[in-house]
Amino acid sequence: MKSLVVLAFCLASAAAVLDSVWDQLHGYGVGGARTGWTGGRLMGDTGLDDDVHFSKYRNLYDVGTVDTVDKLGWGLHTGYPGIGKVGLKTVDDVRTVDNMDKKYVKYDDDVKLKILGDKHLLLKQKFILDVLMDVHKPLHVDDVTHNVHIVEEEIYYKNFDKVIDFFRLLKNKNVILPRGTVFTVTNKLHRNQMKLLFHLFYYSKDFIVFQKNVLWARQFINEELFVHALIAAVLHRDDMVGVKVPALYEILPYKFHTSMTIDKALKLKDITVVDKKDLVIFNKYTKDYMTMNDEGKLAYLMEDIGWNLYHYFMYMDFASWIGGKDFNLFKERRGEKYLYFIQQILARYNLERLSNGLGHIKDISLWDYIKTGYNPMMVYKNGLPVTVRKNYYDIRETGDYFLMKRVDDYARRIRDAIDQGYSITIDGGKVDLKRSDAIDILGNMIQWNIDSVNKRYYGSLIIDFVKLLGGGYVKNVDDFKLTPSVVDHYETALRDPVIYQLYKKIMKMVYMFKDYLPTYTKTDLLFDAVHVDNIRTTKLITYFDLFDVDLRTMINLDSLKTKDVHLGDDRVGKMDKLVVARHMRLNHKPFTINIDLTVDRPEKVVIRTFLGPKFDADGKILKIKYNRDNFVELDKFTYDLTTVGKVTIKRDSRDFVYTVKDRTSIMDIYKLVLLNGDVNKLVDMHVDEANCGFPDRLVLPKGWVGGMPMQLFVIVTKAKDVVKRDFDHTIICGKRTLINEVDDFSLGFPFDRRIDETEFYTKNMLFKDVLIFHDDDTNLVLNALDVGGTVKDVGVLPRTVGVWDTHDTFADTRNTLTDTTNIMDMMRMKMTMV
Repeated sequence: MKSLVVLAFCLASAAAVLDSVWDQLHGYGVGGARTGWTGGRLMGDTGLDDDVHFSKYRNLYDVGTVDTVDKLGWGLHTGYPGIGKVGLKTVDDVRTVDNMDKKYVKYDDDVKLKILGDKHLLLKQKFILDVLMDVHKPLHVDDVTHNVHIVEEEIYYKNFDKVIDFFRLLKNKNVILPRGTVFTVTNKLHRNQMKLLFHLFYYSKDFIVFQKNVLWARQFINEELFVHALIAAVLHRDDMVGVKVPALYEILPYKFHTSMTIDKALKLKDITVVDKKDLVIFNKYTKDYMTMNDEGKLAYLMEDIGWNLYHYFMYMDFASWIGGKDFNLFKERRGEKYLYFIQQILARYNLERLSNGLGHIKDISLWDYIKTGYNPMMVYKNGLPVTVRKNYYDIRETGDYFLMKRVDDYARRIRDAIDQGYSITIDGGKVDLKRSDAIDILGNMIQWNIDSVNKRYYGSLIIDFVKLLGGGYVKNVDDFKLTPSVVDHYETALRDPVIYQLYKKIMKMVYMFKDYLPTYTKTDLLFDAVHVDNIRTTKLITYFDLFDVDLRTMINLDSLKTKDVHLGDDRVGKMDKLVVARHMRLNHKPFTINIDLTVDRPEKVVIRTFLGPKFDADGKILKIKYNRDNFVELDKFTYDLTTVGKVTIKRDSRDFVYTVKDRTSIMDIYKLVLLNGDVNKLVDMHVDEANCGFPDRLVLPKGWVGGMPMQLFVIVTKAKDVVKRDFDHTIICGKRTLINEVDDFSLGFPFDRRIDETEFYTKNMLFKDVLIFHDDDTNLVLNALDVGGTVKDVGVLPRTVGVWDTHDTFADTRNTLTDTTNIMDMMRMKMTMV
């Protein structure tokens, strides 16, 4: 019997090799039309029958056959330059952050080695890009589309017990969310189905099983449910480390643009002939059309796509429905990170409020009016409008007093646990909330995640609160006919001012817990080896710049008749034809922080940098003990102080460990990575564009033209050796995976506890007054465009730009250009002077 198995294996391997050679003889390289799916039997690691071949996946060979073929001395991936030839020695070419001690980032280097050592990485990357492109459209394949099937056999899953519920779900297709309907994580039915689909993807034994299941789901499962489950699987599968998740605003453009922008894009089909130019549609903020209340002044931040993407990925990396021993997120301090994430969102939002002369965030109650309404001016893909919440919205209009009471019960139980000093487990036991990791336990309870000590008792506080606050909740609504509000989606929640009011309510409970902790003493804070002498910065300047979002995923480019342009069926062939939505967004000029130290002895240290307000909205100086929750942590890095005496540490704003660059577009990944076979670029993206990193351009609030007074705070403490442990290689927040493991302090130290000003100030810390200037000179933007309409300095589209916009013409150029509406109008006027 064994000999028969070996013989079958060899025959299958030889068949795969012959099929590969046949494809190569027929010229199926990078620009070819086939994928390497042969329609024959591919044994590989799984022995699955492969009866699908996708013509648009050029050279996407079945990776299950590669190991076998490579052992025979053949290479399947010669179509990609350098694939299969990338050695581990190339890790030396990967950039690292300056001043980072190698000892403290060795586990990050392990991740880089893992990425560079995956010889199938580019194939996996291309597959993910292909299935996420045009996700609302059918996946056009050959005439064997109907043969796409799900893998059902138990042997092809790592944990079939977690997958079997999905197969049970398929037996009753009446309860499966149909394609084309609105998906939301706040709906229990939707959320459970996404969790089950995620399990199907995550527990697939290897990539070929994963691949087949993804192709099946791409064709038959609700589009947005599929997208969220697939992204979660890519983020957490160990064999997908290094695969770049495309920017969500390109996959689901309806979630990031107003309905006016969407309408203009869809009307492009009415253009009979266009020149070989980029079609630009200006995306305006809701404030540019109407102002419901003062909160609209912050639309440029709340509706910023990078700001909302940060919120989305933080939830997806530490999703409430992911946890337990299979994921080890509890080892990542998931509860503490969740609460710190909320606190930092609030602190950053509050700085922007002060920049615009707004006071503190308003409190909310379920039993009182919600004063701040919000009209997102958005539509779902199926044409339904996103729900509008009017000013002075009364939650009691929902009529669901039971749910309102349950939300109150959950909040009361959490407060009771804080006051009593223990939480109650599901079996009636007690968990001490005075232990060192109590903040992590509290965070799990509040988030209602799988690692909570008692999900049933402490409940889904935030999810149920959101359902009531958004204005889109109707009692007994059909689960398949929802019209949720923006707060019902991770990727749009930060657009609505009410979410910040909810987060403030949550943080009040956290501060209530923190108030029971002892304050830091001088002994806790003092590090006598270092004295912080001064903090110096280059000028801090913010401005508005332009950012273009590719809208090709929602437009049929083949319907556009063009002059002197050939648009083939191949996706890569369409790269020269862009239809973009142009966003105006907040940015800042790069700046440097110089920290002057006096060092008494050589030490390895951790340096934390915070930015916080100096005055409140009324111009009164804020005392630090009342102001501590408003400080944003800009940076935390390790440094090896080897020199005794005067030392100056220079830190560039682009090297801050929590921040990331703009996402690379899908088409640029195709061009820069796949066509060039450049694995190193994927490594750079994995670090520089980490999924849950904070947008680099938003680290500074807008500030004032004359300079907004703020405070920089620096504290230097002793570092510790990072102890090797099991952690999730797939999770990278910011540029360093283990930056929170370099000492034993809590996240947010030293502002995470009540401050006793008689004990707080030590020589290893320093506050420094700074000014943040905002340059609202329209010429900063206009100078990026010459009169002929050629983009010169924007850095997004270095080609001739043809503007297609139907907004009203600019009425009076003599007005002061202080808001985004006037600036955009002036830009449009100049760009149309072609």
